Amino acid sequence: MIRLHPPGTWCSHQTVFDLLRRPLAGKTFVEVGCGAGYLAAKLCAAGMTGFGVDFSSLAIEAARRNLAAEIARGQIRVHQGDIADTDSAPADLCLSMMVMEHVQDDAGFVRTLCRLTKPGGQVLIGVPGRPDCWGIEDETAGHFRRYTRQCLRRLLLDAGLRQVRVISSSVPVSNALFGVGEALMKRSAEVRKKALSLREQTETSGLQEIPYKTLFPAWCGLLLNRLTMLPFTFGQKFFYHTDLGLNLVATGIKAQAPGSRYRSAS
Repeated sequence: MIRLHPPGTWCSHQTVFDLLRRPLAGKTFVEVGCGAGYLAAKLCAAGMTGFGVDFSSLAIEAARRNLAAEIARGQIRVHQGDIADTDSAPADLCLSMMVMEHVQDDAGFVRTLCRLTKPGGQVLIGVPGRPDCWGIEDETAGHFRRYTRQCLRRLLLDAGLRQVRVISSSVPVSNALFGVGEALMKRSAEVRKKALSLREQTETSGLQEIPYKTLFPAWCGLLLNRLTMLPFTFGQKFFYHTDLGLNLVATGIKAQAPGSRYRSAS
């Protein structure tokens, strides 16, 4: 069995790129909760330079393996630690995927992402949606909540972000596979994590090893790749503005400092 991106991950990564402001080459990013570095690798491939932070030592070890080439050429740094302790300079983009649901003070979390973003830069946040679909994965991964589009939009607006957009991602493929995923979770060793602390659950949430959910026979690579996932990554666009998303992705722009245009022109 090998690790492959499931359909929902292919879709959510495409959603991120659909929302990013172009051009990307030469821009900087900070990824909070970088996990094993899969999304960071795609941002680097698009020409960006980044900094990844995660408080899980296991995740950072995996990120260093997966991003070895990018680290060697100085395109990204990764750091184990808390977001509040990061020494990264503000970036053109600050993003965090499937992290905020682990944080009790989500409003404070959004403000911290804004602090790590340059004036005029972009903040992008992915979270699980549909509170009515609370399930076993939420209970084993250390989640505090799932979000509605309206709640997520309000969080970004209250943090002072402009041009806020919140869209449903991975519809309909994640919706169709939700019941299957729940059944696979219940039959896996992941259920033992219900006995762990919230912090321990969070540390291992991005490193699930579940047969046919995150781990697949090698031949499944013929089915789970960029080409075969194209109908799903494209088809989800028709559902972006619905409330159906089990995954939500929100973005906003940090306001420019008063008079900043005139200072930058001088």
